[in-house]
Amino acid sequence: MKNSNADMIEEDSYLSSQVKKLSQKINQLLEAVFNQSPDGMMLLDYQGVLLLCNTLTHDMFAKPPQPGDTIETLFEEPNRSEVLGVMNQLQLTSLTENKSTQSLQLSLSDNRQKRVLLEIHITATRIDEETFFIVRMQDITAEKRNEIEMSLLAHAMMSIGEGLSIIDLDGKIIFANEAFYNIFNYPLNSLNSSNINDLCHEDNPNVFKEVIIPESINHNWQGEISCTKRDGSPFPYYVSTSNIKDDKDQPFLIICVGKDITENKNLEAQLQQAHKMEAIGQLAGGVAHDFNNLLIVISGYTDRLISHLAGTPMVRAAQEIDKAAKRASALTGQLLAYSRKQILKPELFDLNDLIHDLYKMLSSLIGENINLRIELHDAPLFILADQHQIGQVVMNLCVNARDAMPEGGDLTISTFIAEKEELKCSTLELKDYNQQYVGLSVQDTGTGMNEDTKNKIFDPFFTTKPKDKGTGLGLSTVYGIVKQSDGGITLESTLEMGTTFYIYFPMHAEEDIDRNISSTPGPNTEKNMHGHETILVVEDEEAVRELVCEMLETYGYNILYALNGVQATEVFKEHGDKIDLILTDVVMPEMGGRKLIENLPNMRANVKVLYMSGYTDNAIDDQGILNPNTEFIQKPFSPSDLLNKVRCILDK
Repeated sequence: MKNSNADMIEEDSYLSSQVKKLSQKINQLLEAVFNQSPDGMMLLDYQGVLLLCNTLTHDMFAKPPQPGDTIETLFEEPNRSEVLGVMNQLQLTSLTENKSTQSLQLSLSDNRQKRVLLEIHITATRIDEETFFIVRMQDITAEKRNEIEMSLLAHAMMSIGEGLSIIDLDGKIIFANEAFYNIFNYPLNSLNSSNINDLCHEDNPNVFKEVIIPESINHNWQGEISCTKRDGSPFPYYVSTSNIKDDKDQPFLIICVGKDITENKNLEAQLQQAHKMEAIGQLAGGVAHDFNNLLIVISGYTDRLISHLAGTPMVRAAQEIDKAAKRASALTGQLLAYSRKQILKPELFDLNDLIHDLYKMLSSLIGENINLRIELHDAPLFILADQHQIGQVVMNLCVNARDAMPEGGDLTISTFIAEKEELKCSTLELKDYNQQYVGLSVQDTGTGMNEDTKNKIFDPFFTTKPKDKGTGLGLSTVYGIVKQSDGGITLESTLEMGTTFYIYFPMHAEEDIDRNISSTPGPNTEKNMHGHETILVVEDEEAVRELVCEMLETYGYNILYALNGVQATEVFKEHGDKIDLILTDVVMPEMGGRKLIENLPNMRANVKVLYMSGYTDNAIDDQGILNPNTEFIQKPFSPSDLLNKVRCILDK
């Protein structure tokens, strides 16, 4: 019996030893499993006491966890309450379920006192009616930061004003921002997985496949391509690209940033057109200036011939020469108008009154088969311009409209106040885009124009009329007058539907400006054209100078002359006390007329000045506008015109 009991005790001892060894092996195995985990691992009993943890948990807490620690010592508030709350819920759940898990995210300080974000998964499991907690912890700080950065990046890409798209090396669209969809007029995200080549114009449908993507794999690419919007309309698209490389430094995605440059192209075309018009204008102005000097000599001597040949058969030939000179003078006037180098005499007037006054004349001008209608703004519309020239603008446009409606039609002239958003002219065509403008429109129901005609319509000598039916200077003259008046002009036209010209002038209040423009002298008689005063004639063109001096000497004036401003200064220094009037050309070498008058020494207050020129060249005023109290005579002039003007100025 005793042996039996001893055997049993020995057996129990052996079993106990084996269980203890097995328990140690299980703990070692569990610890090895924990340490092999890529995450922090902890094992807690039902009271929240730490039984086991791996080494990764040491970096996740400010103080490395040790077996025997509790939830109270491991976590600070408010994290402690949150963890305990989850464990209590899981403990209740484990009574009915063998295993259950909950997750939460906590921010705490690690062993380097840096804030880290941990994602914690707590699993409750029951063994022999006892609950244990397995806690798995992941440091998701970098992942969360990347997620936030990606979110911010995606938001930034969606927010930028230019079209941004990311494509793979086959051209498939992986991502595109809102601006990209707006440019191509597609609903947001509707092009995902589509091929970007499908958005290219049919003229070059494979430009991405054949050019842009191959170039972008090796280096960046940028350039202009032709694309198509959702409705099929083509437009110029400027694209720049860069590639995204994988961890093996191999490109696998292409970033494309682009914008619709339609407006840029239009502005570029307008700028080129403006430069062309300016260049042609300078040429036209120079030709007109030289031609006017010739005409003044032709007209002057022709006038004398007519007087000497009166009553003879040859007078008719002289009269024909005079008529031709006058027609040539009108032609140079049109060239000067286009080149914006004519002299304007601006005054403040109501545009409505001008249109109303022109109505009867226009009705006769356009014929009975055209219905003329005027639609005037209710309130007066004051502009500062040369009233006569603006009348010429309206008549030119109406004549063109008449010619475009040979079978009759409707012609409507309207005035209105043009707000900024209603302006049809671009910023390049108006001097100050932000001010308020008075609008004038002339609309017909005629034949209309194609795009090529519209692009050339203001070019001098361009005409759509049959040969010998027009000079091609009508609309170029209109353009020059409007631009010289600080205005803008544009048009809209459709074939077989008609044309509308829009003109804009800066708006003024009636009380804004009181310009005392010197009035044009009235007709004089030959009796009072004579004089005895001394006149200094300053003119660089020899033939003109000799003719003018001869005209004035014939009528009794004492004449001094100079070839330019520098020589005139010396003449004035010697004879200044005798000179009553200075008749000077505006444009001369070395020193022009305006600079001469400004620099004359000790000029007496009663010395009168009369400028003469074929055009201003900015010498009278920067815009060719005659300043108040400035006396001016336009070349070419007749002897009677000059004598009449001189006498009126001296008699003031």
